[in-house]
Order: sequence, then C-alpha cells, then structure tokens
Amino acid sequence: LAFEEILEGKLNLVIRSIIDESTAPVRLTNNGGNNFNPAWSPGGREIAFDTDRNGRIEIWLANLDAPDQRFQPVARADDADHTSPAWSADGSALAWSKKGDFEEIQALFNRDEDTKPMILGTGADPAWMENTKGVAAVVNSPNGNDLVVYSDDPTHLVIPPIHLPHEVNSLAWISGTAATQVKNYLADSVKTGAEPLWQPQISTQDTSSGRFENVYLEDVQAPEPYLSDTVNESYAVMRSDLQ
Repeated sequence: LAFEEILEGKLNLVIRSIIDESTAPVRLTNNGGNNFNPAWSPGGREIAFDTDRNGRIEIWLANLDAPDQRFQPVARADDADHTSPAWSADGSALAWSKKGDFEEIQALFNRDEDTKPMILGTGADPAWMENTKGVAAVVNSPNGNDLVVYSDDPTHLVIPPIHLPHEVNSLAWISGTAATQVKNYLADSVKTGAEPLWQPQISTQDTSSGRFENVYLEDVQAPEPYLSDTVNESYAVMRSDLQ
C-alpha cells in the first residue's frame, strides 16, 4: 500500500505491506516538497505521484527497481500544474490532468525519452477504460459537468459528452461482474431505503405564528433545558447512543 503522510511538516509517500503488518513502513520520498496522490502501476514496480518540489505541481515516477535512479519527472511546466496520474489497466500508458489557463487530459503511450505526451482533449480527473482504448474525463461547464471518454486518436470520441447535473471530483471505471454488482446494490438501496433513526413527534405549535414551540428536556441539567419540538427526538437518540 502506498499512501501520503505528513512527515517533518510536508506530505511524503510511504509504503507498507498489508499482508505482513509486522513489516515497518518505508518512507519513499524526502525532498523538501510535498509528495502526494500516489498511483501504483498495475505491474507493482512503479508509482506515479504529484509533487510540488519545484514550485508548480508536477508528476514524477518512482521506479522501485532502480534505487540509484529512482525518481524521474514525467510531466512538468512553468505555467501549469499536472495532477491526478492514472495508469492504464495493462500499465503501458499513463494519463493525467494539466491545469493551466484551461484543463486538458494528456497521456503518455510510449516511455521513450523523446516521446512527448499526447493531448486527448479538455477535462480533468482521468480514468482509463479496462481495455486501455479510452480515457474518461470530467469537463467543467457553466451548468454542471460533462462526462466524456477520449480515445488515443484525438479526432475520435469513444463516448460523446454526457451532461452530469452535479459536481464531480473523481472517476473510477468498472465493468463486467463488478459493474453488475454495483448496479444491483444501488437498485436495492433505492427500493428499500434506510430506516430513519428517529421521527419527529410534534406535540406543540404556536397557532398564531405557525412556529413550533420549545419543549422541556427530562433529566437534563442546564439553565434552560429546552429544545425545539422538531428536534428533541433526534437529541434523545443521540444522547442514548452516547451513554
């Protein structure tokens, strides 16, 4: 497991085993900047992450098999931040968000030193399709967000923009059995719903103003042990849970 932890006043990356909990955590970064948002490659030997060691947020790569040359920059610029690294399912490509005057999705399909990242289109928070044939992204719009899926051909969209009425902060792509299980779970949740912990039992109301009156709280030591008649039941439930 790779995670970020505040060490010496800065965010740093730490690795620890979740199989052998007796193994001590290993600190991966120590460069004076903040290092965060780790994304472990599917092969398990590389970690892409965000860092502000040079001022702007950049994406660097940690090669766990090269202790002498462990870190190398992947995406950086003087006029933009690069965030949210995301690996393709087969580990052959890496996508991220570039945030300058506008947001765009970039992807690196070839790891050669001379290869430049490809601009896929406008958006943020990339998430790969499992077949590595497309990258989903969130495009901010005046009336909400749009979901779009780009291909490795900038002239072609796998899925055209779909309007989302609410704010979206991150994406995750699932398919097959996992997707079916999530759909069934959500459908069952809508059908059954959760039983409320309490229901208001209104006993008093000021007929002249329409406001609900305050009611006396039993066994409460306070100068004025009263609460609104609309919330005293919820207070009683919370109080019983704390006792």
